[in-house]
Amino acid sequence: MYNFVLNIDLSKERKHQAANIVKFAVKTWYLKQKDKSNSMQYMKAQWKLFRSIRVIQEVKLEQRNLMNSCIGFIDLYTLQGDGNDKTEKVIQQISTVKGTIDQIEEKFIDMKQTMMNMQFKLNILLSRIQIQQKEIIL
Repeated sequence: MYNFVLNIDLSKERKHQAANIVKFAVKTWYLKQKDKSNSMQYMKAQWKLFRSIRVIQEVKLEQRNLMNSCIGFIDLYTLQGDGNDKTEKVIQQISTVKGTIDQIEEKFIDMKQTMMNMQFKLNILLSRIQIQQKEIIL
């Protein structure tokens, strides 16, 4: 909607400047025919003519840029579909990674339990060795 309103405003400005070009071109031609090409009136009309030409060129450029920046509904629909596909793939990858992390956590828990069992058995063995050393000394 914003682009539509902006395009209408640019079209109005373009028509206005086109009218100014015609008006000031006729005025400069008329003054030149009257041999007033060195008068201040002629210079002002000529300056306004060149200014209108420059403004209409800028308006045309803005309209071209506005048309290039417009995105249609089909483009938006395509972009949304691509975005949804990528989101689905990312969700699947996250699920896979989550499953892998859960498996790794289970393995770490098993390793921790095994290490605790080993430590417990080593402590029992160490205490037996200490008891045997005391018996030998006595």
